[in-house]
Amino acid sequence: KVVVSTNQPHTTGTAVAVGEILTYSVTVSVPEAVSNGVTLVDTLDAGLAFVGFDSLVVSNPAAVTTNASGGFAGVLSNAVVSNPGGANPVTAGSRVTFNFGTVTNTDTNSTIAETITLTYRAIVLNTPANVRGQARNNSAAWTAGGSTVTASAPDVTIVEPTLAVTKTAAPITGDANDTVTFTIVVAHGGASNSDAFDVVLSDPVPAGITVTSGPTSTG
Repeated sequence: KVVVSTNQPHTTGTAVAVGEILTYSVTVSVPEAVSNGVTLVDTLDAGLAFVGFDSLVVSNPAAVTTNASGGFAGVLSNAVVSNPGGANPVTAGSRVTFNFGTVTNTDTNSTIAETITLTYRAIVLNTPANVRGQARNNSAAWTAGGSTVTASAPDVTIVEPTLAVTKTAAPITGDANDTVTFTIVVAHGGASNSDAFDVVLSDPVPAGITVTSGPTSTG
């Protein structure tokens, strides 16, 4: 099970920002003969939620079949998304179940493994617990004939910006009708490790002061 990609250019590797979409894939080796009651259950950590199920690819469709309604395409389209935390909104949409029914693999050449690969997407939610440095995991459980095997993708780690604002005046003393220039600097704080978007800066002008020019900006 792997993280295939993320969709924001300002993050790298397994660092992700709130609102970012991750693409995961899980590959299962299908044993020879008949497997009954086959399911794949994928569970995300709280703070992640599924948003789309993109593909299900069988490496050898001539040998590997399912009795599920609609075949393997039906397995993908009939994926069931649920909330492992019941009514907890933080875990809403964080579990998906794929019901494969009975899977048959007629290929007896054990030197080449037949596989099923699923690819799907999840989003990093804007929740109070999704803060800088928190790790989020994704685990999958494949059950066939009453036996279960599990695998996890690498953790993703949340990054977020921290902005600091400083304001100075020159000169710092004056008389009526004197001109004072105010300078405001917005910069990333030391812990900040992500770009900031849609930033709004508000600077109320107090009574007794009249804006005569500006504002201007640099950087």
